[in-house]
Amino acid sequence: MLAVNRGFMSVITELADILDLSPIDIESGHERWRLYQRAMEAPSSWRLLAEAVGFEADAAIAMSVVLRMLEKLPAERRAEWIHKLSSEKEMDYASQRSQELQTFVDLSGDELASSSDPLFDPAWSVWLQLRLAESAANEDLLVQLSEEGATKRVRSTATARLRRSRLRP
Repeated sequence: MLAVNRGFMSVITELADILDLSPIDIESGHERWRLYQRAMEAPSSWRLLAEAVGFEADAAIAMSVVLRMLEKLPAERRAEWIHKLSSEKEMDYASQRSQELQTFVDLSGDELASSSDPLFDPAWSVWLQLRLAESAANEDLLVQLSEEGATKRVRSTATARLRRSRLRP
């Protein structure tokens, strides 16, 4: 049974009312997740959603919401969401994802700054490598991912993109 405090109950109830999902079984992680998913798609409810995440007892649910929100938020707002997580380990993971999102944004465009430095960093997570393999427009980066990606899936995705776009003979 979930230990529910009044603040959490109040925020969840208000969020459910705003999103037309009342009544909600606050003790059901599945129902809270459904509510959070709807809230993530409604920017006007993000303030309440952030409050709810701060109260959320299920660390996996809270982490899932924060990771999804990091992709929706501008870089300058990500830290406030990361700090809603309850443990240092979770905050560290979310901070790393935030940094990777910025790397993804920086490397996703057609034009990258000229540099003699390699674009690819083998320390990147598989998540970042796969996202870049699926969407990067830079031929050099795709070549590096196709040759040095951490997993077969990353390498094959980058190779397929190179072939489809005829970037590589």
